Amino acid sequence: YGCYSLKLINISVINTENLQNIEKMFANCTSLTSVVLSNFEVIYIQSMDKMFYNCSNLKYVAISSFKSKLKQILLFKCLPSYGEIVVKTSFYDKVQNQIPENWNKTFKK
Repeated sequence: YGCYSLKLINISVINTENLQNIEKMFANCTSLTSVVLSNFEVIYIQSMDKMFYNCSNLKYVAISSFKSKLKQILLFKCLPSYGEIVVKTSFYDKVQNQIPENWNKTFKK
């Protein structure tokens, strides 16, 4: 939270089995431009709201491994008007209204 000079996140392997709350994990990281969270398992997470809140320079998001039992998720707010997201099709349904219309979308099964 509030890592103002953080520009890139690339976490390819992390054990999230015991995590329950990642709410606001990268919130207010206003210099953040790219997020790659491959193999970041979120199925056991109970809250991840506002994970990327106010990441106003975020232009690339790869969260293609995200699967969640949560019905409603507010990951993004204040995204720039253009960018790219790589996302699992089933997860996109939960966040689609938060992604600006002009963003390129790549879907993974």
